[in-house]
Amino acid sequence: MSQHSAYFNHTSGRKMLLEVTQLALAESANLIALQTERDIQFRVSAMTVKKQQSIQQVLSAQDHQVLIIHQSIQSKCSGSLLFMLQETSARQLLAHLCHDAGSIHELSELDEEALVEVSNILVNHCLSHYVQVLDVNISTAVPKLLHYLPAQPLPEALADLPESSLFSVELDINLGNLTQQAVMLWLGHFDQFDILHPAD
Repeated sequence: MSQHSAYFNHTSGRKMLLEVTQLALAESANLIALQTERDIQFRVSAMTVKKQQSIQQVLSAQDHQVLIIHQSIQSKCSGSLLFMLQETSARQLLAHLCHDAGSIHELSELDEEALVEVSNILVNHCLSHYVQVLDVNISTAVPKLLHYLPAQPLPEALADLPESSLFSVELDINLGNLTQQAVMLWLGHFDQFDILHPAD
């Protein structure tokens, strides 16, 4: 636990946030495994809170096509929640969960729906724990799958997002003999929540 809490100010609140995130990921993995009859594990590899950033700054570091599941959030800390992973990682994840063998070379509409469902399970389990830690009510919009290509304009749904604080959870997705990475980003204004203040 100490290796992750180093990303934060050393407070019990931040440690609690990490613990409930890992609990939510374990619950998500159990549900997905039950539905698909395939083993899967999620683990927090890093957790950070950053000061004002735009989504363009976040995505500028990407050098491969990225799939983004975007949900708007309404609450005291309204903003957006994004689940992002490279398209190659998404294909391998879906091949593990939905197919007996081989890999997916092109995502079908059903594949995209399955990916949105995986994101929805992760996001909803995490938010269900965060609302208890933050003592706030949260409602979310229907998630939308977006495609982002490096050096291309932002998808329309993201282009107008304002700069905001950024709560980032980087994930390792264990698929047996293969591990992929993803990231969950919460863009919002967290000034009223001590445990979500960016570190100086």
